[in-house]
Amino acid sequence: MKLTKPLIANFVQGSGQVTVDANTITIPQFAKWDEFKQAVTTEIGSDKYDYMVLSFNNAGNMTPDNIKSLDIKANTILRSAKDNGLRVFNRYEGQMYFLNPSFDEERADSKGYAPSDDVVLAKRDLYPDDYDWQKHQADIIKKLAVTMPLTEGKGFEKSNHKSMLTSASRGLEEKDLKDFFSWKSNKVIIPALVGDDMVGMPSVKASIYNDMELYVGNTKVPTAPINIKTIGLSGAMIPMKNPRGDSPKYQIATDISPINVILKGRAADGISVQKSEFYDKKASKNGEYKFTINGEPSHLTVESTSGDVVTFSDTKGSFDADMKQDIKPFLVDRGYEIPDIIDTLKPTANSKYIWMSRGTMVGSDKINNNKVEGANRISPSIAGFQTAREPKNGSEDYVVVVAEGALKGVITAKYLNVPDKNGKSVGDFIAKDKGIIVAQVPGVAASFVKSVDRIYSEKHVVGTYIALDADGRENKAVATGIHGAFNELSKNGPVKVMSWDPAQKGIDDALIAVAKHKITVEDMDIHFGSPEKLFPLDKATAPNPYKLDGSRANKEAWKEEYDVTRKEQEAKIKALQNDSIGADVKKSDEITLDLDGLDVPQEGLSK
Repeated sequence: MKLTKPLIANFVQGSGQVTVDANTITIPQFAKWDEFKQAVTTEIGSDKYDYMVLSFNNAGNMTPDNIKSLDIKANTILRSAKDNGLRVFNRYEGQMYFLNPSFDEERADSKGYAPSDDVVLAKRDLYPDDYDWQKHQADIIKKLAVTMPLTEGKGFEKSNHKSMLTSASRGLEEKDLKDFFSWKSNKVIIPALVGDDMVGMPSVKASIYNDMELYVGNTKVPTAPINIKTIGLSGAMIPMKNPRGDSPKYQIATDISPINVILKGRAADGISVQKSEFYDKKASKNGEYKFTINGEPSHLTVESTSGDVVTFSDTKGSFDADMKQDIKPFLVDRGYEIPDIIDTLKPTANSKYIWMSRGTMVGSDKINNNKVEGANRISPSIAGFQTAREPKNGSEDYVVVVAEGALKGVITAKYLNVPDKNGKSVGDFIAKDKGIIVAQVPGVAASFVKSVDRIYSEKHVVGTYIALDADGRENKAVATGIHGAFNELSKNGPVKVMSWDPAQKGIDDALIAVAKHKITVEDMDIHFGSPEKLFPLDKATAPNPYKLDGSRANKEAWKEEYDVTRKEQEAKIKALQNDSIGADVKKSDEITLDLDGLDVPQEGLSK
């Protein structure tokens, strides 16, 4: 495909009138909306151009506030251009980026693109140390965040993350949400807006269009356009700050969606039935259940979701069910043959809290696997930290409280110092005058726990409390994690395991109950001790699921699925990297084509 007649939208600082001169629309950042919209729709709707370029070279410092207003105008242009069949590009550091490919173009004309490990590491090595690199990543995410504010259920928004986070059960207030935002999948990224080519950033994927040729006059632009989009499940982004206060990676409280709903089967004793025994995730877009109706495949699948209502489809048609509603009786009445070992079947979120997905721009496992000492350089999954309070009365000492989960860590940090009805707080009880830092550990895996050690070299920590969920008394996986955390963190100083009244499962649940004066600090019945004393392994049970034949799986289902998914992801990245070798991705400034401030020789244009 050869495109030769560009229209340039040149964004500049300040306010003023929108002007059109030959093939260039000059748009002040704070131009009047009606004037802006009229000018761009008129020019885009003409037949003088066959492609368009957005230029932000003169739009000033790309602060989050500036990006917000520019993003709104850019998206208006993209929508108008799409309606008129005009392809839109942006040029950043000599590389062209395709901003509005059609669905058909994405399927037929693009190839996946992944930079090599050498390219990713070269980008990383522009920054002196890990903290400088993480600050860069955090700054880019902040810029993306302003284009994806927390949803409130307004207009076309399918979620209300603000309401979810400020619900009574979580106890957060709007003032606590300044670092939260709503992740949207499949959102096009404009590199010049965020000031980065996105190499080394998680949760984005790139595609390249090798057969698309762009010309300015008679001069060819020497790059194959790349498209970069966000990927992964949508949801509320929960900040996980490093010891310097930057958030290079977030956890996501996921939305209910067709690809994030699974039928969870349980036996009569409450133990789960291994999902892979009755579900084929590759059978269709959203996976398909292997149940039969009168001996024939039911083709049961999740069709759509709306709030907490799930619409299923099968060979008989469609039906609705509420999340966590047992639909086994309904399916049996519908003619399904359900294996006897499955006592209940309930629609459940497949992944409630997840990491930002890997994407295609962070390189292979070799430079990301946080189990390899010294090799987790690009986008590791590691603990976050929330300061609950600074030291008091001249003290310089801190204690660390290890909580399980990103959101739980934020809530714990907020409520540790809130007094009960007697004026006592858990913070004073466990720390006295010391400061308190809450470590957000997103799981009890050894690699997550070990990453807590980053805080000990940054703060004067005199002790650590392990405050993982109370279900460690029964759940062997949690109990084992507590034992492992104790052994690992003891290398850095004194460690105590905390336990409390199991009626309050998580430390966050207990602290909210204290703050609401439902219980007192004394009622929490806090004890300190060793894991052997408080969470003995011989008293807990491994939650290994059943197979359909009644035998037990050798591995927890989620671990088995994780291992398979990890291997598939790694194979995909390596394949993309191999395919991308030699791709026409050449950055060049040899022509007068600063498509971030484009100056086109008018005599070369055909009108």
